[in-house]
Amino acid sequence: MNDMNQHELIDEDELRSALRPLRIDRDAFEAKIRRRIDAATRLHELSESSPAKPEQSGWLHVAASVLPLPLLGKGASGSLTTFSIGQLSLGQKIVAITALPAIGLMLMITATIWAVLKVRKVHRNQQSGDLDPQKMGEVTKRWWRQFGVLVVGMAWGGLLLMLIGYAIPVFIIFLISGITMVSLITRLGREQVIDRTSIASSLGPGMLLLVQITHIASMFSQGFPFLDQMLIPAVLATGGFVLLMVCPVQAEHLSRAASRLVKLVASTGGILLAGWFSSSLWNPISTDDLKAYVESFDQAPFSSASWRAWKVPAAWLRDSNMPLNMSTPYRLLETEIANDEPNARILRYAFETDLIQLQDLNRLGDWELQKGPMFRESNRGKPFLSITDRESCLVHALIMRGELDANQRDFLAERLRMTMEGLKTKTYGYLLEEQLRITKLSRLIGRPLGADSYRDWVHRTLVGHQRLNHRFGVRRGGFAQSMKLDFSNEYATADAIELMQIYGVPAEVRIDALRSYLRPTPHDSWLRNQSCVRVASLQRLESLPDVSPITWRDFLRYEQSLIMAVLFTLLCIFATVGAPKHRAHPV
Repeated sequence: MNDMNQHELIDEDELRSALRPLRIDRDAFEAKIRRRIDAATRLHELSESSPAKPEQSGWLHVAASVLPLPLLGKGASGSLTTFSIGQLSLGQKIVAITALPAIGLMLMITATIWAVLKVRKVHRNQQSGDLDPQKMGEVTKRWWRQFGVLVVGMAWGGLLLMLIGYAIPVFIIFLISGITMVSLITRLGREQVIDRTSIASSLGPGMLLLVQITHIASMFSQGFPFLDQMLIPAVLATGGFVLLMVCPVQAEHLSRAASRLVKLVASTGGILLAGWFSSSLWNPISTDDLKAYVESFDQAPFSSASWRAWKVPAAWLRDSNMPLNMSTPYRLLETEIANDEPNARILRYAFETDLIQLQDLNRLGDWELQKGPMFRESNRGKPFLSITDRESCLVHALIMRGELDANQRDFLAERLRMTMEGLKTKTYGYLLEEQLRITKLSRLIGRPLGADSYRDWVHRTLVGHQRLNHRFGVRRGGFAQSMKLDFSNEYATADAIELMQIYGVPAEVRIDALRSYLRPTPHDSWLRNQSCVRVASLQRLESLPDVSPITWRDFLRYEQSLIMAVLFTLLCIFATVGAPKHRAHPV
């Protein structure tokens, strides 16, 4: 209270007496809630006993299993896709299990077999003899004049659908490309002008177009793949390189040496392109890379933001008992401690990664002076307005100095518990970060919060912060920093995974989507700060006992676009290599 104007203030007891009539009657409030629960229970029982509606039928969920709805577009996060197969009848289970992994995969295999048979038939029907290059060119041009507009229009139409979040156009584009290839080869075979060169010259531009389309498509969110989608253009570019190697470069105005040079340049470009697109596969960030990054941290160009990016992999390696040489990061920390006013957030990250040593505390201020306000008797049982970086550092420092007795730990534990309770009604701020900080501080002082008491609420918070809806050019599946934000954040995702490590994984959290959000990219070796945060978060996620490992069924379901790219590329190589070698007679 203000000692200078005590006569102008109302006594606290008088204020409580005046507000007492406005308090909600506890018994009446509880009775009203119970009536609502009973009414909802009766309504649920009535709906269970009524005949099933078509949209509630278990067979509809079987259909969702047979044809995974994430392939159909933006409604991938609907109720059908999260329906548990355990809720189906025995007959429905048999149909659902035997029909998986999807009709899409069955169509891919069936279409590939059909194409192989058609191409093989064309190869066998090709008569021996010289080929007429002019006739071959006329047949190809005539086919493209007849069907080219349709093919290109459908391909770019599928690309436009991908830009607004649909996954099924990727499948359609590959299907159209396969049908186009077979149709063109069939036309060339009918005119008896088919050989390796003619097929390669016809398929090459198409594969180049597919590389461009799939490269653009990989920048947008379709489905929840586990692997980097740049592998799709990498596979196609590799196929183009193989076609170039098995077929000679022929041009009337080029000498043999010039043709070889063109082939060498094109081959080198194809190898570099395929290598860059597939770098996430052959050059991923490993645990050793995380260790090297943490140990070599000697610059923080963006101050606390750089320290935050470093803290996530450093904390994970510490939690996984990885031996670390922290001499280099410690030297960087010493430069921060030497400042007149060290950044409290950087100090908090250093405390949380055990980087600060006991002898450093004397250079960070008078801890006894800072301790007073936190343990003031008037604050007993009252929540913190917010757990600031300075307060977090103070708790860590007092623990390191051994200056918290049992009574003070109980005092602080009660305040932390009240602060956690206060978060339940909070509608703003970074809720995941605050939940995690309070939980970890409670554990630090030896007074952990009851996980069972807060598990349901933390689970609801996690489910509410996961972002599954498509946004243009933004990955989905991670967690947002705030309920009011509609896009994922790598640091909020790291906090969410740590919360799941403590409170368990909610059944409603889409682990497949989270894995997809944390998947590698070809930019990992360049954007090392962000990449190490993502890789460390993925490793922590995979270490959780509630998270099942990825199976081959998961890959069949979520990597269908990549499988289509592999099948189409192999089909193109088969169509080219299997064709006869003919010598073109001069025109």
